[in-house]
Amino acid sequence: MTKELSEIGSDVQRLKAEYEFVSKRAALALAQKKEELDSELMALRAEEERLKLKNSIATQEVESQLVKIRLKDASYKIEKAKLETEVARLQGELIMREKSELLADQVPDSEKYTLEPYSEEGKLSISDRRIALNGPIWQQKADYVAERIDYYNNKNTEYPIFLVIDYSPGGSTMAGYQILKSMEGSEAPVYVVLKSFAASMAAAIVTLAEKSYAYPNAVILHHQMSWANWGNLTQQRESLEEAEEWWRRLAEPIAAKMSLSLDEFIAEMYKKSSDGDWKEFADEAQRLKWVDELVSQIWETSYDKNPDRFGPASPLKMEFEEKVDEKGNPYMILPRLRPFDFYYLYNPDAYYRLK
Repeated sequence: MTKELSEIGSDVQRLKAEYEFVSKRAALALAQKKEELDSELMALRAEEERLKLKNSIATQEVESQLVKIRLKDASYKIEKAKLETEVARLQGELIMREKSELLADQVPDSEKYTLEPYSEEGKLSISDRRIALNGPIWQQKADYVAERIDYYNNKNTEYPIFLVIDYSPGGSTMAGYQILKSMEGSEAPVYVVLKSFAASMAAAIVTLAEKSYAYPNAVILHHQMSWANWGNLTQQRESLEEAEEWWRRLAEPIAAKMSLSLDEFIAEMYKKSSDGDWKEFADEAQRLKWVDELVSQIWETSYDKNPDRFGPASPLKMEFEEKVDEKGNPYMILPRLRPFDFYYLYNPDAYYRLK
């Protein structure tokens, strides 16, 4: 029994010794670990402080850069504002210069409206109530003239409208008759002004106008109507009857104005020329009552803009194209006429042709 107790005591002593050894070893390991952890913690805190310092320095640098950028942006804005102000000033000067040049290229107060545009000294003033009638007369041109007569009447019915002919060989009877009726139906007076040459249908318009004016050396030519015909004999007879009726309706008022019958008018044509082309300068045509007044000067008050600056203004697009035939002769093709229409056109050299 005593031996057993002694053995137990020895085990206890051994266990205590082992416990103390393990405890000391564990305490030593724990202390060592703690020291390592403390060392790592110190290193981390040092890194943290380093990063904070670095971040602070970087933040200061960023803020410094931002300040520089803001200063530079403000400087750019100030410079931009100065440039915009200068551009605005230059644009203002440019606009003023352009307006001044524009004003210099226009005639101030050039439109002269008067109830009596003709003076005893032979001076004729033409306002901007003018319509150009040049070249062959055909349907689109008649529409152009009629529309403008209506337009000027809608603006004012007192001041005259001027139908200005520089050069016209005549043209379609129907189109010419439409122009005559537009002139006749106009409440505002329509005065025809001839500057150079009017033949056939154009001559009829000059002669039958309410009042007409011409330069003394302008030429007016009257002749019998001619046209190209086709079809069988019956169709040609019918076409001839229609042409004769058109000729009677257009020529009789001209003959009556001259105090002649239609036959006497025709006879006078062939007295003057074997081909029946009766042409006269306007000073002689006035005696024949083909034109009312001679003018020594025409003042076009509507031309108030510098043509070199604004470019030419064409009242009607030219729809004819000059060609050359196999013999080398130049010619133009006239537009196709509508039914029952005829060309009343001075064309001695066959320059104007039908398809």
